[in-house]
Order: sequence, then structure tokens, then C-alpha cells
Amino acid sequence: MKIFWIGQAPYDEGAGEEVVDRKLKAALVRLGHQIDTYSPKPVSRLREVVNLSLLRMPYYRARFESAESRRAIRAISRDYDAIVASWEPFDGLALDAPKPVVLLLHNITSAAIRSVFPTHPLARLLARRGERWERSAYGDRRVRAVAVLSVADQRYVQSLSRGNPVLYTPPGMPPLAPLAEHARFVPELLLSGTYGWFPKRRDVLAFAREYAGLPAAHKIPVLADGLPEQAVLQLAPRPSASADATQAVRLGLISDRFESGHKLKTAYYIANNAVVLSFADVSKDFEGVPDHAFFIRRIRSATDIAQHVQELSALPQEQLRSRMLAFKAACQERFSWDASAGVLARALEEKALRS
Repeated sequence: MKIFWIGQAPYDEGAGEEVVDRKLKAALVRLGHQIDTYSPKPVSRLREVVNLSLLRMPYYRARFESAESRRAIRAISRDYDAIVASWEPFDGLALDAPKPVVLLLHNITSAAIRSVFPTHPLARLLARRGERWERSAYGDRRVRAVAVLSVADQRYVQSLSRGNPVLYTPPGMPPLAPLAEHARFVPELLLSGTYGWFPKRRDVLAFAREYAGLPAAHKIPVLADGLPEQAVLQLAPRPSASADATQAVRLGLISDRFESGHKLKTAYYIANNAVVLSFADVSKDFEGVPDHAFFIRRIRSATDIAQHVQELSALPQEQLRSRMLAFKAACQERFSWDASAGVLARALEEKALRS
């Protein structure tokens, strides 16, 4: 098939939406499909305010809603067999396209807003507006299927879809780092990620302040790159490259307190032999994987880290190594970019044939 992919313009190769697009498109190309990408341009700040306040458009969509993008999508997509609108800010732009459309949602906007800003009055308003949009759009007869990246999102969209297929297309695992025969638990804390988005920066700074205030006996070395300057001053991290993932089991921290995203980071830590500690609940997609509760752990405070260090240090190290290897293998079997691309391709092929 010729697939017209509506996706975000590249800006940070480590950003979640960029990784998902890059990996899924590459897997679809391996299946023999042709993909061309169109990236809608964001509107001016003034136009975004008009879209939000006067036209009452839902949050995120207002940033990209323009007659220019709509005209371009309608005109260009005529030469394609099917359309994927990847990332929820673009779902409205794709509804008027003349070809079968599959919406690929990276997150659920209404849920993300509530989780990121739980007490802000404006956030509550924007979340309700987003919810009304989701209820209307995801059950729209012009949408041939909705693809999601998580089990929680799948359940939510199924409650709104009014018969539209809802596809589960989770991110795949990264390549698995080997684990040496002599590997043991080393009490070091990995912090991986990007912090350009305000909520992520806010939460990593909150963790850094909390961790810096702990007694020295409750701290372990932090390995991180790209942290905000204030977090660097408080955590004094070593570069991540100083830790060889093949030689030890470590801890990997998700400092975000909101439940949106995290799929890629969780998988990255597991693939690199780290037990995940997370302020947000990131375990739902792993619930069917044996031993997931051991390797994906919820924490409420930086003070909790010492307890997990003590538990992992006391475990027989060969037992820890064998459980780590088995859990990684089970995750790799369950989460595959090729498998998710196959689900997406089958839906696109079926809808293209019907159009």
C-alpha cells in the first residue's frame, strides 16, 4: 500500500512520539509498504488562542488547526491507499480526508491533562473539552479504526468507539543488553529521558530536591545525562555511559508523577537490566508478563528507594540474574514493533479494500 502518514515534524530523536513514528514506519516499510509523511505546521500563538477561546477547539488540536493543513491533507492524500494520523493533535485534521483513516493515539488528551495538572481549574476545563471531542471523534463513522499504545487507552477508547475497531499497537522492546554471568546488583540509580516538556522538568526537579535532602546513608549514586541544571547541582550525577549495562542489574527511575507516556522509558530500563522504580503507575501493560510486579515497582517518595536497594542486595545474585533474563525475554516476546506494525497494516489493508 501507499500510506499517507500525518505525523509531527522531527525535533528531538529521543522524544516519545518521534520514536514511535520512526519505529512503526520502519516496520511497515519492512512489510513492503510505501510511506510518505506530512507534518502539519503549528499555527501562530494568536491563532491558537483564537482557536481555543473563540472557536472552542480542544487542547492540542487548536495548535495545528488551519485551513491550509486541511486543504493540503485532502489534496495530497487522494493519491494514497490509506491514511494514518499519528499523534492525537492531528486527529481532527484527518477526518475530512478522502481515504480510509486510522487514528494512532500516543496518549489520551483528557486523561493526560487531568494527570499532569490535577488541581488546575483551566486544566479541568480543557480536559472536559477534550473528553467531548474524544467521545465525538473516536466513534465518528469517518474513522475506520483507532490504534492505541496502552491497555488503559484501549479500554477507554472502546467505551467511546461505537463499533469502530480499537487496535492495540504497543511500542516494541529495544534491543536487549546481555547480562554477564558474574553480574550482580549494583546500587546505582539510572535517570534516562528528556526534560524539555514542562511537567517532566517539574517532576525531575521535585525528585532532585527530595533526594538531595536525604541522609547520606540513604543515597546511592545517580547516573544521568541531560538533566536540568538545578537537578545536576542537587544530584551530582555521573554520565550514564560510565555504567556498563551488561555487567550489573541496577535501578531505573521514572520521576514523573503523572500517568501519561512512560511506555518507552519503562521498556528501555528493562532492556538495559534495570529494575524500574516509578512515581507513576506504569505497570498496566506488563500485568500479563510473569514477574512484572518484581521488576516494575511503584514508589511514593525518594525515601522508598533505600528499601528496594536493601531487598535487591539481599537476594541471591544468581537468582536475580536468572529472573532478569527471563523477564526480559518475556517482554521481548510480548512487545514487538513488527507485531504492532502488522496489526496496523492489516487494519489499513482491510479498510483500503473496502473504500
